Amino acid sequence: TPNVVCTLPGRRDKTIVVASHHVLARGGRGLFDAWTSVMLLPALYASLAQAEREYTFQFIGFASSISKGDASLAWLESEEGRHRNVAAMLWLDFLGLRDVTAWTERSDPNLFQDFVSAAAAVGVETGGMRLVGAGSIHDQSRAFRWYEIPTIYLHSLDRSNRRVLEDRRYDADLSRLDLDAYYRTYRVLAAYLAYLDESLAARGF
Repeated sequence: TPNVVCTLPGRRDKTIVVASHHVLARGGRGLFDAWTSVMLLPALYASLAQAEREYTFQFIGFASSISKGDASLAWLESEEGRHRNVAAMLWLDFLGLRDVTAWTERSDPNLFQDFVSAAAAVGVETGGMRLVGAGSIHDQSRAFRWYEIPTIYLHSLDRSNRRVLEDRRYDADLSRLDLDAYYRTYRVLAAYLAYLDESLAARGF
């Protein structure tokens, strides 16, 4: 299964990658472990496309979701020097269970602070959630960190809903989708990407 890549050109060739995966993981049903995240990519593209951007944005649905992150690694290595052109990478997964938060251990401090600021700008209070014992979660941002590219892992997991990681029925239960939180997540991410487009440029990335 191929990666799916959509590019929104900016003034610079330097890119900000926004990604999720579009295949099932761990035999799940794929509602929260895939689709609630990957379905936001075209909406975020449409939001950013309303104005000219400084950075080029690439929205990617990665095919593989295994823990080594080999679909993202293959993409990074499919073109010589591609990793040097990526300013930042946002990984989206397990969205829609509650308001979006960041996995602090897998997030660059500067990207995290920008995330909190952008959320506050649209009236959403957020922060970081330390997912203790969740090291086996599939994470395509890992390959970007191997290349020392700043990443942020955004999700909606907490202690009350972590069942979705192991329970296939939970991952197929549409009643678990918090539509209000899901819409707020879209607003936060749209504001965050527009904010990053300016803040990364100001920091010289």
